[in-house]
Order: sequence, then structure tokens, then C-alpha cells
Amino acid sequence: MKTINQNKISKKIFISEILGFGCIIILIWMDEIFDIPHILLNAPATPINIEESIIESIVVIILGIITIIYIYRILKKLKYVSGFLHVCAYCKKIKFEGTWISFEEFMSKSSKVKLSHGLCPECYKNMEETL
Repeated sequence: MKTINQNKISKKIFISEILGFGCIIILIWMDEIFDIPHILLNAPATPINIEESIIESIVVIILGIITIIYIYRILKKLKYVSGFLHVCAYCKKIKFEGTWISFEEFMSKSSKVKLSHGLCPECYKNMEETL
């Protein structure tokens, strides 16, 4: 359940980043084509410079790629760290959603796995020795 939510969040983050950098590129080209400072601020008119817009767009794309890679690595580490279970060193209970519960209860709450009890050969041998 957590990984599905984390995947949805990761997709939303990446889509937001792509849309954000895409909007910056659109603004670069709108400024070049429509000369926004001239229209809004009565600045001196400037000629269209396609080469400048291409270079600016390439820089924004490179920064976008670097940002997306950086965020991807952070999310990957976060997913790794959030995958740890806190286990009591004494009673072996697991901390789940702020409370300490037994392993069996954790498995039933966090997955659809059904548990069955048995004895491993080593425990069976130790049990026979104590009887």
C-alpha cells in the first residue's frame, strides 16, 4: 500500500517538474516572439533573436534534467529508508503506525499474507531436548 502511494507521489513530483520547466521554456519563447518587456513595461523594442532562445532553452532543459535526476535520487533514498521496520530487540514486536504490535498482527495488517505456525528443525530439536 505504501509503495503505491509513494509511486503516485513520485509521478506527481516528476510531472510537476516537467510542467514547470516546460512553462519556463514557453515563457522564454513568448518573450522572444512577443517582446513582453516592450508590451508590459514600455521598454525599448528588441529584435527577435532565435539563437538566444535556443541557448536559453537548452540551459533550462539541462537544469531540468539535473533537477529531475537529483530529486529521483532523493526519492529513491527516501523509499529505501521508509522501508525499514523498527523491531524491539527484546520482544520482537514491530512498530507500525506509531504502535508496537506482534509480528503476526503486523503481517495481517500490512499484507494479505495468512500465517500458519510450525516448528523449524532446530527449534523442534531444542524442544525435544528440554522435554
